[in-house]
Amino acid sequence: MSFNFIEIEKIKELVESFYKLDLTNKTRKREYVYARKVFYKICIDNGYTYASVGESIGFDHCSALHNYKSFHVVDEKDAKIYQKCRDILNMTNDDDYEYVMSNKQTIKNVKNEYRVKELEKENKTLRSKIESFEDAMPIIDEFYGWDASDRYDFIEYRLKPYAKLIH
Repeated sequence: MSFNFIEIEKIKELVESFYKLDLTNKTRKREYVYARKVFYKICIDNGYTYASVGESIGFDHCSALHNYKSFHVVDEKDAKIYQKCRDILNMTNDDDYEYVMSNKQTIKNVKNEYRVKELEKENKTLRSKIESFEDAMPIIDEFYGWDASDRYDFIEYRLKPYAKLIH
């Protein structure tokens, strides 16, 4: 899906809101460089020219081209931020996107909605792990009812050899 109708400035605001820094700062500090790589990748993937993207933050088309082509070197954290920005671009439909991007509070709300969805997925995963653990609770309770020497023997002669087999 292409978002060419969105002003580059709005995409810039979105990326800056994640990094909490100014993309026009010409420093070579890693966090700035990676933030600009994320910005270039989003804009160019959405059909903007290297020249227009570079100029929007005070760089030339060569900088935009280099950063776009070297996007693969960003940290995992930055790749996740890129994906979050893409997800936010995809979450809103064409009708309300301009409103979302024009209102900083709404951008925060969309980011929060995205985070809530991430947490709901994580919660679901954790709940399934807890349920599987709850099935083992009667066994664990029985295990702690044994005397210390029986527990030691069970761990040394049953659990440890089994663990070696499965690893």
